[in-house]
Amino acid sequence: MTARYNPHRIEKQARKWPVSLSIESLEEDIKLRINMLWKTIEPAWVDPFACRYSISSDLQSEYGTDAARLAQISAQQGVLADSLLESSFKWLARLDFLMSIPAQEEFTPIPWLEAALQAHDHATLRNNCYAGLALLRKALHLAKPGRNLTPQQRNLVVSAVYPYAPLWAIFNLSPEFRLPEAVPAIAQSFTELSCIRFSLPKGGWHWKVFKRSSFAANPLGELLKIKWVAKAASGKIVRLESHEDGLKICFA
Repeated sequence: MTARYNPHRIEKQARKWPVSLSIESLEEDIKLRINMLWKTIEPAWVDPFACRYSISSDLQSEYGTDAARLAQISAQQGVLADSLLESSFKWLARLDFLMSIPAQEEFTPIPWLEAALQAHDHATLRNNCYAGLALLRKALHLAKPGRNLTPQQRNLVVSAVYPYAPLWAIFNLSPEFRLPEAVPAIAQSFTELSCIRFSLPKGGWHWKVFKRSSFAANPLGELLKIKWVAKAASGKIVRLESHEDGLKICFA
């Protein structure tokens, strides 16, 4: 499975890409890329090789810059990033492998949409890039992509992965040479789905993707199908209020 994924071939090409910005902090690099995908700042080419890692340069060269990025973000509670390089490389190799073969089952975009949408809030509002990466791993587990994705679905997967593994993402836009598509535009293109941002009283904002027809018929009922929302609302009178940032679930 790992034979096809070749980060060295990707990086050889990537060193010819134009560069507009260079950032040493990996977390700030990820936030910047996410903000560009959300059009809150002007898109630009960010140097993927400028970040500093706790990983040795020899290991980074062996496993590739994208694997080093994933390992660095995954290193939590004193775990050494070096020890996570192998698993990070294998995850990228699995993603790369799946994207090269026909999908074995029908692809559902919902986990990938939720990962891409929530990564923005996790990184920019909560300063938690790791949570966004965890959602990407979950999306790959729940909805395996394949070579036969529609262009819309492929753009979704590439844009979701881009902040964390930018070299792999841009390389997989070949033969086109461009930055990934903006996440809000991709979300809107799935016209059969509704991407809903909502919050509970005294809670932060969350994203959930619903079938558009079901949500339009019963918005509150669909939100109450979420287990942790239903638990919080149990025994309470519940109503929805529209807010500029999304829907607020209110209790009485």
